[in-house]
Amino acid sequence: MNNATLLILAAGMGSRYQGQKQIEAVGSKGECIMEFTIFDALKLGIRKFVLIVNTQFPIEFKNKLIEISEKQHFEIHFITQTIDKFIPKSYLNKLDKRIKPLGTAHAVYCAKDLIDEPFITVNADDYYGNNSLEMAMQLLHNKQIDSNNFGIVAFMLQNTLSENGPVSRGICRIKPSIKRCRRVFQYFESWVIHYRGTNK
Repeated sequence: MNNATLLILAAGMGSRYQGQKQIEAVGSKGECIMEFTIFDALKLGIRKFVLIVNTQFPIEFKNKLIEISEKQHFEIHFITQTIDKFIPKSYLNKLDKRIKPLGTAHAVYCAKDLIDEPFITVNADDYYGNNSLEMAMQLLHNKQIDSNNFGIVAFMLQNTLSENGPVSRGICRIKPSIKRCRRVFQYFESWVIHYRGTNK
């Protein structure tokens, strides 16, 4: 399926990191994690990329990605997530004092006018690896995803924890559904998870 889009969420403020971690160089040639994800997606045939960014997203980095897209012949779009974007006027007064973006659901919604095809959503500052994207693409190839059905590529919790302190993680539990004879996900947030090591 070559008409899939990769939606990259890169609008985080990086308040804990104290910087724009989504563009922090980690590669030997100054690549950020997002660039490795784009490279993996290109190998799978994805040719359209939509980035949700914040108002502080550096124009230099945006130009860098545009230059890469021209050389590699893929489509790239940038959408700035602002607090008032697509928010009804009657609710704007509730956001007067808010500084941080409204979050993941709002970030995805900001792309509604640019995506009209199956898409995969990733965070700009998380590296998923080629295998994870391939699994997501397989869901699309098998037509398991539609307007009423969604998929998720999950990781073992113990493999996502940090030795450097507590982290927030979304936890998905799979259980059988009696009514629909299929597996469904229970999702909840666990905000304080500590790494204790495998032998403790």
